[in-house]
Amino acid sequence: MKNTKRRLQFVGFGVLIVAGVLLTFVWGDIPECWDAGIALLTAAVTTIAYRFFLIDDTTDDFAELAAKLDIHESMRSSGLRQIVLTRQHTNDYTALFSNAKTIDLCFNSGKGTIFTYADVLKLAYKNGCKIRLLVNDAESSVFTDERLSGVVYALGAHMQTVSEIKGTVDKMREIKAVGSKKGTVEVRGAACFISGNIIIIDDKYTHYVPYLPYIPNQNTVRFDFEGGANEYTSKFRDSFREIWEHAKNINID
Repeated sequence: MKNTKRRLQFVGFGVLIVAGVLLTFVWGDIPECWDAGIALLTAAVTTIAYRFFLIDDTTDDFAELAAKLDIHESMRSSGLRQIVLTRQHTNDYTALFSNAKTIDLCFNSGKGTIFTYADVLKLAYKNGCKIRLLVNDAESSVFTDERLSGVVYALGAHMQTVSEIKGTVDKMREIKAVGSKKGTVEVRGAACFISGNIIIIDDKYTHYVPYLPYIPNQNTVRFDFEGGANEYTSKFRDSFREIWEHAKNINID
């Protein structure tokens, strides 16, 4: 079917071009023929340019084009800014954290982000930002139960994660010790096993990193969304809220 459509298109273009050449250069001394020939050649060139340069080779009809537009519209409405591989290509959160009013963070241990941006988080907290951090519960049996060791390891956690969580909690104590009149810093240990990183900054930015079995966290796929909550990013916000409500408080005073 596709090949038939292409052949018909080529035949149509050929007829336009041949007719345009005959009218313009063979019978061009007749004014009406010259005008008609130029019109046909212009139409042929315009149509060919549109078909082969503005629409890619996979677009065979308007239905396919409409489907592509729907995909682009869904991506636009989701606020998806980029999909990247590896931690090296993620955003620098310095500016986003510095000017934030609320920061919600959800990690396996949080060591990488919290230690990297500790000074920025101190400044944000001092300026009145409300910071909430969710980490895996260091006292959870998932880290000690041999029956769960394979699952935990597959999702990127291990016994070293326990010490990393404790180190992250200590760093949050350090951040809170800076003091703030309006800012708050809270940390909770999740009742469930956290299976992905979530960063939510005000209504401006959402970052999500799924934990893929046997794929190191630093090498997995990362999704960045810009703008306020929508039907897509609200899923991450809802998940954070549910985990937070069921998590236990960790004292960092």
